[in-house]
Amino acid sequence: MLLTILSLFAKAQSPELLKIMTFEGLENTEKQGYGSKEDPILSGAFINVTDRTKMVKLKSSYRWPDGTLIDFNKRFSTASADGKGIVDCYILVKPGTTDTIKLFVNPYKESTVYYVPKGLKAVTLTHIKTEIAPLLKLVEEMEESKDAFTLKNQAAAVLTYINATLGTTLFTDSDEIKSLMADKEADQSLKSFLLRAYIFNKFYAYGKSITNEKAYAFNKVKENFQEFIIAHPEVKTGALKEALEK
Repeated sequence: MLLTILSLFAKAQSPELLKIMTFEGLENTEKQGYGSKEDPILSGAFINVTDRTKMVKLKSSYRWPDGTLIDFNKRFSTASADGKGIVDCYILVKPGTTDTIKLFVNPYKESTVYYVPKGLKAVTLTHIKTEIAPLLKLVEEMEESKDAFTLKNQAAAVLTYINATLGTTLFTDSDEIKSLMADKEADQSLKSFLLRAYIFNKFYAYGKSITNEKAYAFNKVKENFQEFIIAHPEVKTGALKEALEK
């Protein structure tokens, strides 16, 4: 009973990012033959093609043993081991080497427990905290700047990580921010900057376990807007000025 309570408590304390990034039921245990054609990872990514979270979990649940991100871009489809279905095969190439792993995934089925394929490691809470710490500092640096628009290197580093592990779709689901992006009169550079601010601050809220991450990110968009028009008074704001001063 005590172990069960402690387990539930630990889960409750886990950052939301970890829940988003990894398979529910991910065991930090290597299983012989896991991820092979005979025992593929059941990602469930194609059960509901509009739900992108399953693909995120496949890409983000594992790392190379040294913690390096895995590139899942090399993929082809092939017949399953029993010849009755289709599985995807990802060719994983370890950065800086010629070492490869063939990882077979069945996107049409899902599981309640996931293991670690040989040659990889499971992402843990400790690993995520270490991995995102410098990125959260970059977001803080941009938020402290009076003209974050000019901090392009910092923005590129954060955006590269989000694209590689989570994808931006998870961070642009707010009806408010989508309506702002639809403004045809506002300068495109301003809209892109505000969208970036929303994505970065929602990521930051998840990373810091800030409650109501959507409201937090949108309030930061308002702050960024005010700072942007001060630094760039010539910018066309369209209807954004009224919308962001409510």
